[in-house]
Parts: sequence; C-alpha cells; structure tokens
Amino acid sequence: LDPDQMIVRPFTNDFSKSVEVWKPVKTDLAKHTLVDHGSPFAQQYGFALQWKTKVNMSHVANGTYSRVDSMDMQEARDHYSVGPPYIATARDMYRIALTWTDFVPRVHDNYP
Repeated sequence: LDPDQMIVRPFTNDFSKSVEVWKPVKTDLAKHTLVDHGSPFAQQYGFALQWKTKVNMSHVANGTYSRVDSMDMQEARDHYSVGPPYIATARDMYRIALTWTDFVPRVHDNYP
C-alpha cells in the first residue's frame, strides 16, 4: 500500500514504542519520538536527493541563503530525504505549507 493514499493505522504523535524503521539508523543524534513544535515527522521519500542534484535551490529559495547551499550529500541523505505523509503540529504545518506554496512554482521551473 502507498502510505500517502491509504491510512493503514491510527494517527499518533508519539512514536516512543514504535516498531517502525528509523532513518538514519546510525547516528550520534538522539532520535526524536514525539511530534512537537519544531519536530515534524515524515516518511523516507522516493525523490531521494534529486532536490539537491536536479533543482537549482538558489532559484527555489528566491536568491536567499539556504542551508542547502552548504549541506553535503551525506547530511542530505541522512536527514532530509523525506516526503508525504507528514505529521506536524498545526503551527509547523502552516509554516511548511506557506514555504511549500512559495517554493513549488520555482521547483517546476527546473524540474517540471
């Protein structure tokens, strides 16, 4: 089943007892297990690193500095290769949606 098309279990904001696979598996960072402001969750996404290799992120960010500019491929792979479904607080999802609607038209300029 494609998880962005079917709900296969109840939604939760606490993954402390989850048997899900966590990415990255090996990391020095503590794993977050609770969805909270500033700590949204998402699944690993099939777009992988194409957002870093096929999209001009300076154009997408409208010429402003982005952490993407200095991020190496390993960090991108380990922490930012994510996509829907997303679980976030309403405040975070609102900020994500605003940025997404700003970025998407310029992503399509590079990657239609």
